Amino acid sequence: MVGGRPLNSALDSMAISRTYRAETWAYVVWLGIFGIPLAILLVNFFKFGWEGASARGLLTPVILCAALMLLAAIWLSIYRLRFAESALEYRSWYGAWSVPYSQIRVVEASNSTPIEGLPIGVRVCLSDGSTRTVYAKVFSRAAIRELFSLMESDKSSSDDAV
Repeated sequence: MVGGRPLNSALDSMAISRTYRAETWAYVVWLGIFGIPLAILLVNFFKFGWEGASARGLLTPVILCAALMLLAAIWLSIYRLRFAESALEYRSWYGAWSVPYSQIRVVEASNSTPIEGLPIGVRVCLSDGSTRTVYAKVFSRAAIRELFSLMESDKSSSDDAV
């Protein structure tokens, strides 16, 4: 065995489906990017009052930063990776797809971070030759590890058959 488990036992453990959403750190990063300027603007906004802040042109940047924070939160909330009983399901801004485990041929990293080697994107290659892409960067390491364990368990079952 390569460290995985046979595919049939991997599917047996899928009797309870697991759903992964965007990690908390992803929200913290994106909301922090827009939140820091918003905090600075709000301090000045309250310092000068409504009329003074409006006269200094602070109203538009405050609304813009708040809107960008809201859009970032909505963007991240769309991402879902679900290990259902019989299929892998994924949802993103580019659409949703569901693939039965029996159709998955290869799970591979499409690109990785240069320092840690963590996958940014994951390609799920199917037995009919098509591929599906998972944007892995927003998910936890546990979710990506579980995604790759599908392939490890398939390799170990083919190694056992040889």
